[in-house]
Amino acid sequence: MDGNALLQLFSFIYASLIIVLLSFLIDLLRRILLDSAASFTSSSTTAIVCNKQTGVSYRGIAVSGVEHFQNIFYAEDTSGNNLFAPPVPSLPAPSVTVSQP
Repeated sequence: MDGNALLQLFSFIYASLIIVLLSFLIDLLRRILLDSAASFTSSSTTAIVCNKQTGVSYRGIAVSGVEHFQNIFYAEDTSGNNLFAPPVPSLPAPSVTVSQP
């Protein structure tokens, strides 16, 4: 074999090893993410907090002692007539339970 053919052979072997290593790492990462997602959903419980001043309840989830609440709006929509106006606080009606989507 001449030097050029040997260099091409080593380049091919090197590229093949990189592809195998990357596919192994991607599969490992996928397994880790799937395992953590499964443990996240299996160990979660419902968390409910009530604001006594407004009477509004918020429903979320509790995972490993940490409560997570989503879908809480802090201001009304800022489009249309409210485009350049100061934000208007978003207050749900009393005795309403705001849930996650």
